[in-house]
Amino acid sequence: MATWKDKHMLEYWSLGDVIRYGHYIDMPNSTYIGARLLNSTHNYLYAEFYNGEDVVTFDTPLEYELFNIAKDPYQMTNLYGTEEEDKELVKELHEFLHMQIQCKGQSCQ
Repeated sequence: MATWKDKHMLEYWSLGDVIRYGHYIDMPNSTYIGARLLNSTHNYLYAEFYNGEDVVTFDTPLEYELFNIAKDPYQMTNLYGTEEEDKELVKELHEFLHMQIQCKGQSCQ
C-alpha cells in the first residue's frame, strides 16, 4: 500500500504583464515555488516569490510566506519573519523546494 507524502511542491510561472478588462491579471513577480506540508502534526503552506527574470536560477526571492493552515485557513497572517515563525520548519521546506527544482532523474528519489 502506498504511503501518503507529507510534502508536496507547488509552483506557478508568471505570464508577465497581462492586462484584461482594463486591469492586470498577472504580473512578473507572481512566479512562486511553494510547499504544502500536511500530516498529523503539521498543516502549513510555505512559498517563495520571484521576479520573472529570476525564475531560471531561483536565487533571490522577493518575498516569503508561511501560513499555519490549521489556525489560519484563509491565509490572512503571514508568519514568516514573526516570532511565531518556526525557523527549522522554514529551513526544511526551503531545502525541500530547492532540492525539487535542482534534481534530475534518479537524484529526485
